[in-house]
Amino acid sequence: MIPLVMPNFAARIPIEDEKSGAFLHDRTRLPASPVKSATDWAKSNQGSILGVVFALGFSALAFQTRSSWHTHRDWVIPVTTPFLAIGGVCLGHLVGRREIKALIPGLAAIGVALVLTVLNIVRSLSTSGQDNLRDILSILTTIAIIVAIAALTFATVQVELKRPTKAPKPEM
Repeated sequence: MIPLVMPNFAARIPIEDEKSGAFLHDRTRLPASPVKSATDWAKSNQGSILGVVFALGFSALAFQTRSSWHTHRDWVIPVTTPFLAIGGVCLGHLVGRREIKALIPGLAAIGVALVLTVLNIVRSLSTSGQDNLRDILSILTTIAIIVAIAALTFATVQVELKRPTKAPKPEM
């Protein structure tokens, strides 16, 4: 039989002066943690994983846009990378939460940026050197990327203010 020792309720903070029995700290009495597979881990972290993937995609898009300029501006990518990462994380978060309605403006701007990038690449195959049309395509692509990141960031803030992310229910 386990002896019961009551806390001292007369103290300012109820404490047990004496711990009777090693059973209180016996780890063998605790149930084993549930085994999580890689798929379960990926599902629970899908927003973060997608955020990293999309941030890399934004960076690749920025590199491609930068490479079309006839004079290289080496400061552009390091300066914009934090914003590209924020946009990627916001996109991954919204996809992970399945907030399709909030994604529409950002995805539309990304679609425009991708189309302009493809047009820029196609144009680069037929011209060399200075080309005003390629400069215009690069500028428009940059504007589309900025609009996409701003739209995704705004949508993420709006979604989190209206319907904050909640911790999952305990499994036990």
